[in-house]
Parts: sequence; structure tokens; C-alpha cells
Amino acid sequence: MKINYENFRSPSQQKEIEDLLKVYGSIIPSYVKTLNVVNWDDSDGENRDYASMKYEPKYLEANLNIYNRFFSNKEQVKKLTIIHELLHIHVGRISSLVRDDVIKYVATKNEDLSIFMDRSYIGLEEEFVEHFANFILDRS
Repeated sequence: MKINYENFRSPSQQKEIEDLLKVYGSIIPSYVKTLNVVNWDDSDGENRDYASMKYEPKYLEANLNIYNRFFSNKEQVKKLTIIHELLHIHVGRISSLVRDDVIKYVATKNEDLSIFMDRSYIGLEEEFVEHFANFILDRS
């Protein structure tokens, strides 16, 4: 798998992510051929996340976004965050089916129901990923 790093404010921040991916990179499914890791300036205060993941199945790639506030966390939180985001790749296909196909179809019939379904699905996905990330972290 190829890993691309972009926009890191310092070599030490990039190395920190590289080191975490050396430890937890085995979580990444083999069908991902490219992982793009991008450091984003989140100084506008709008985004409260430490990181986010976007899986692009048709391109066999995933985009791991690291926001600047990630680097001010304790080591345990950083590890958990990386594991959590990498696990999102595994549910990416299901998420695409549910959100991009099923819920969008429901929206054409009942907008209120589709909004409820989307919020419910997001909450369940985040809960599953977080529990599984903690499970992995506890055993590493």
C-alpha cells in the first residue's frame, strides 16, 4: 500500500502519524491501495474532530484527515483516534450502501424519515467503531 503525506506543519508531526500507522496500519484492509494522510488547519474553530476518514472504494483509496488539535492530545487519545478512523474503512462499504443508496431512496418518499434514519445510522456506526477501537487498544 502506498501512503502519501501532505501539508504537515512540521516533520515531527508527520513522523508521529507515520509511527502510529506503523503500529496500527495492519487494521487497513488489503483492498486499500493508497492512503492519503493530510494535515488540515482547523483554526476556524468550526470542526471539533481530531481526525476523519473518507473511504473511496472506486479508487481503492482512503483519505485520513488529521486536524491540528489532534497533536495536543495525550498519547492514548491519539492511538484511539487513529484506530477509530482506520476502522471506518471497514464499514465504508456498508455506510455507502446505507447512506448513499437506501437513505437517499427513502428521502424521495419521506424526507423526515430519511433524516431520522441518517442520524440513527451515523450514531450506530460511530458507537460500533468506538467500541471496537477501544477493544483493539486494550489488547495492544
